[in-house]
Amino acid sequence: EIENGLHYSNLSKLWNALIQFSVRNNIQLFLTTHSLETMESLKNVLEDEEMAEYRDKVKVFKVAKTEKKGYQTYGYEFDEFQTALNSLIEMR
Repeated sequence: EIENGLHYSNLSKLWNALIQFSVRNNIQLFLTTHSLETMESLKNVLEDEEMAEYRDKVKVFKVAKTEKKGYQTYGYEFDEFQTALNSLIEMR
């Protein structure tokens, strides 16, 4: 839960720093959250034209429990993630 203890006004700064740090250092980061506000902040950061070059570097995953298959993982590229949040599709 990356946002624990952070004021919501600092989420965009956190996302900017983490994305740029991971790309610059060629590392992968895995972050978890149940916070819609945190996911919306990530979407807003990636929608900024200054961050457009990083959109293909970020992938969001949803883990959901299904009746037939147990747990399923769904991966979202930026456009799919953006559409899901804009359409109020449950991501948490």
